[in-house]
Amino acid sequence: MDKKKATTLIVVIMLFFFLAAKFGFTSYGSTRKVLFSENKGVNSWSADYHLLSGHIKRNMYVGNSIEQIIVDIKTIKGEIGLEIKDKDGDIIFLENNIHTSTFEIEAKGWITIRIDARSHEGGFSVKW
Repeated sequence: MDKKKATTLIVVIMLFFFLAAKFGFTSYGSTRKVLFSENKGVNSWSADYHLLSGHIKRNMYVGNSIEQIIVDIKTIKGEIGLEIKDKDGDIIFLENNIHTSTFEIEAKGWITIRIDARSHEGGFSVKW
């Protein structure tokens, strides 16, 4: 293989990996994401995707007083579960195999939100 072909091949491979990451074709450890679009705000977290398998989590601060947290889950196919813990590690919400639903949960201070999915297509939104 001459130098020009080798350089072209390297550029094509790098472009492939760049586009895969840019358009949501990623896999980290045991979590697989396909066409995954995520938004993280100060008082919100949401994602839409074609496939999510594995778990993702985020720590969020909801304030010193009790706040109403609104959780929307959209399920097209597959399974998704949601667990929310307070700063002491106590579970304040736990639901598995969630179909398209909305939940209202009260919490304050630091919380940890964990999403567990198995071949799930759809999305979620957490906001207050």
